[in-house]
Amino acid sequence: ADIAVGDVVLAIGNPYGFGHSVSQGIVSGVGRFGLQLSTYEGYIQTDATIHLGSSGGALIDNQGRLVGINTLIYTAGAERSGETPGIGINLATPSELAASVLEDIVKYGRVIRGWLGVSVEVLLSESQSGRPVQQLIVTDLASGGPAERAGIQLNDIIVAMDGEPVVDGRAAMLQIAQLRPGHLLRVNLDRKGAPVELEAVVGTRANGG
Repeated sequence: ADIAVGDVVLAIGNPYGFGHSVSQGIVSGVGRFGLQLSTYEGYIQTDATIHLGSSGGALIDNQGRLVGINTLIYTAGAERSGETPGIGINLATPSELAASVLEDIVKYGRVIRGWLGVSVEVLLSESQSGRPVQQLIVTDLASGGPAERAGIQLNDIIVAMDGEPVVDGRAAMLQIAQLRPGHLLRVNLDRKGAPVELEAVVGTRANGG
């Protein structure tokens, strides 16, 4: 289901063995990245309390539709009792991402991740209208990987993929991960100020990473 900031959501879980418990809140952010050591994120942020033991429970909207799987909470520093209370920042994996992972596991026994074979860093810059944008600068290439075979070079800046401008670097890497191996990805680059367009055949790593 589509979800937006301000939507009312309910988190269902089994905290501390209390059985099915429900807490209510609103969506306070979507597409949250950089919160774990994982390339594949894009969490829904909510203030619906996710107590310890509620991870893995459903996050639903006010129509009862599944929008996410409760994944983790942000906590404050430990108190005298040793508890680390939540601070109203609770994160859920979007339902569409969870569904695609489940489908892969059922079909293939593992998660299939699209792989381009590049290491990138996020480059902050401004668009012509003065708005901040993020671009991806290529810092490393896997030998014989899809990007190298396509002709992508070190220090190229990836500005668009399949016609979609790259405005959020981490979201772009998630986009690649969600592509199917064999997909012909159109990549627009800035190479020393000159526009370059290439096509890369998306691959996959043996370990699904």
